[in-house]
Amino acid sequence: MKRFEQWVLLHQPPWASYGACTAPGTHACVETDLFRALSGTAGLRGPLGDRLRREIESPLDVFRQWFEGRLTTGAGTTKDGAASKPLPPPSVPLVLSGDVHMFQMFFPDVRTFPIQLVAGIGGDALESSRTYQDLLAAPGGRSADLFGATGRLWARLDFGFVMLTRGDAGWIATVHDASGKERVACVLAARSCRII
Repeated sequence: MKRFEQWVLLHQPPWASYGACTAPGTHACVETDLFRALSGTAGLRGPLGDRLRREIESPLDVFRQWFEGRLTTGAGTTKDGAASKPLPPPSVPLVLSGDVHMFQMFFPDVRTFPIQLVAGIGGDALESSRTYQDLLAAPGGRSADLFGATGRLWARLDFGFVMLTRGDAGWIATVHDASGKERVACVLAARSCRII
C-alpha cells in the first residue's frame, strides 16, 4: 500500500517575512484580525483588554508550539487528574500557505520543522518591492529568523502561480510568472531553490 505524505494547509503561514513591518507586539502584522485588534486597539482598555491579551493565544503560535514539540494535552491536569503530557511534534514535511501576497520558501534549520511554502502571488500586491528590498536582492536566498525559527528564505514578488510536481528528486515547487514562464525552482528534499 502506498503511503501518502501529509501536508498542512493554512491561510496564514507560521513562518514568513513581513517585510518592513514595524508594529509592536508578538501578533502585529501576522495574525488574524482579532489578534491585531487586541494588540493595537486603544478602545480595548482596562481589565478586559489585559485579560484578552494575556489569555487568548494565537492559532499560529499554537501551530508553532506543536511543530516545536512544546504543545501539551492541556493546561496543568486533565479532568481525571492526570498531568498533561507533551504532544509529539507532527510528522509534516510541508506547510502550504497564502496570505502574504508574494512567494516565499523557508527551509528551517531544525529538520523536524516543516518546510514553509507561501504561494500568495495570484492576487493583489499589498506592498511595494521596496518593503522587501533586502530579501528580493538575495537570489541565493538569505538567512532568516522568523518567529524564533532560523533557516534559509527565498522570495519573489510578482504575479503568477506555483506548481508542485513530484519527480526523481522528490517534490519540486516551481514558481511561474503570469505568462507561465518558470522563474524559481525549489527542490524540497535538497532544501534549496534556484532562480531560473
